[in-house]
Amino acid sequence: MVIRKMRIEHDQLEDILNKELSMNDSKFKEQIQAMIETSNSLLTKEVKEFLTPEEPNKEQSLIMIAEINDELLKRILKMLQSKQFFDLSKHLQCLQQQIATDQMISIKEIHARFD
Repeated sequence: MVIRKMRIEHDQLEDILNKELSMNDSKFKEQIQAMIETSNSLLTKEVKEFLTPEEPNKEQSLIMIAEINDELLKRILKMLQSKQFFDLSKHLQCLQQQIATDQMISIKEIHARFD
């Protein structure tokens, strides 16, 4: 009975991990989308100031767009790296728990054989 319960918990570890990672992934996607939308709205306001009909400064607006996009990409890269580290640490933690439960199950099975 105890061994069966441990096997069920062992199988549930991966399901829990997948649910946590999918929740984290959806939050991450929402944050990235919010950053992009905010950046685009602010960029649109700034570019409109440079592209007035009286004095169109196309070069300055293109430079500003490139710089802002570079900064946005740097932020997204940092977020991706932290997300990847989080995902890998969660996978490692799950694997360690699965190995520990595997060892406990095998020990319980050995004790059950000799009892």
